[in-house]
Amino acid sequence: MLAGMLAARESGQVSQTEFVANLLALLDAGTQTTADFITNSVLVLLSHPDQLKLLREDPQLLGYAVQELLRFESPVQIVGRWATESFALQGKWIEQGQVVYLVLGSANRDPSWMSDPNRLD
Repeated sequence: MLAGMLAARESGQVSQTEFVANLLALLDAGTQTTADFITNSVLVLLSHPDQLKLLREDPQLLGYAVQELLRFESPVQIVGRWATESFALQGKWIEQGQVVYLVLGSANRDPSWMSDPNRLD
């Protein structure tokens, strides 16, 4: 991945600022968020012994468990994105280039798309 990032920088596809920002994001994603996910998951599973028991009894549930643990207690709660075009979103106008913050912690507990979103399943 780093080789690809360096090649993009050397070819002028990304600026030095973009290169450094992406490098720092990669470093953070590969260390801190992983450590946070593991500790969050251990705490959540210990506080939900019924779900921990299910996982211990059937390790094939691990893939689903990872997705559910990411939803239930995400190590990243808010991410920012730049709008690539102008558009309306729920009555609000978003201009191209404007930063939009996505609140994952809230979206992951949204009852409009998931029944019983506060339940670990």
